[in-house]
Amino acid sequence: SDGRGLFLGVFNPADPAASRDCSAYVGWLASSQHTWSTVGSAAPVGSYALFRSNPAVVELLADYAASRTIWIGQDDEVFVASTSQRAIPHFLGSHQCNPMAQAWMLSCGTLGPSQGWDRRARALGPAGVARFDRARWKLSVREPGVEFTIDPSPDEAHALRLDEALESVVGNLELDLSKWVLPLSGGFDSRAILLLMKHREGLQAVTWGRAEALRQRGNDAYVARQVAERFGIKHSYFPTDLSQEPIDRLFNRYLVAGDGRTDGVLAYMDGFETWRKFHESGIRGVIRGDHGFGPGP
Repeated sequence: SDGRGLFLGVFNPADPAASRDCSAYVGWLASSQHTWSTVGSAAPVGSYALFRSNPAVVELLADYAASRTIWIGQDDEVFVASTSQRAIPHFLGSHQCNPMAQAWMLSCGTLGPSQGWDRRARALGPAGVARFDRARWKLSVREPGVEFTIDPSPDEAHALRLDEALESVVGNLELDLSKWVLPLSGGFDSRAILLLMKHREGLQAVTWGRAEALRQRGNDAYVARQVAERFGIKHSYFPTDLSQEPIDRLFNRYLVAGDGRTDGVLAYMDGFETWRKFHESGIRGVIRGDHGFGPGP
């Protein structure tokens, strides 16, 4: 608290350096970003949701993929921003149902790109910057997004640029590999990261799935173990078979952990046992890649 009505709450902090006075971030920043907590300074390099403040302004920053969602809500007395949309109705003191969120969930099993369960919950977009003027009680938001334009260069040029970009990004990852792990499947994304990082001392890979999957040729778990052995990477497997806990407890835990943003509860029917083991063993982050355009052409 700053003693003037501004409060910051951080739960399960992964890095003590990620909070400073009434500013904090979740995720990863390049090590040179010493000014991350200064309101108005340039957006840092990294993958993060960032919250910073001074006596006059609260400022919120999303990275270029909005990889960790920042939810914003306000009324005449309270302004709240959080990585959990559950904080919006909690601190505003009521829940206002959002029919659009219900429609998205029923039609496709997700909340869509920006909907929250509470209609007052707003998600900050990619590369977004939100500034809340405390004296004027006014929020301003800038969301430039990322522009995709057609480049007629030959495929070989695009492939070279992609290679260079991946080499640069992964090469600049400065991580304590005793606290970060690579989730490894049989898919392209995780295998590509493994190949880019295979010379990093201490790199360790993890895979999870049904216990019997390790014996099924072609299964992600089976392939992941073979890939790790091929490159001499330490590999651990975590079975995610159904927990014996009451089903309502599993659902509630899933909703609390993931804000109910997708219906993908089946992957967590072990009751988050895998993630509990990660936490207890000192793991603070996972290194993963994803594609932003879906599995189609």
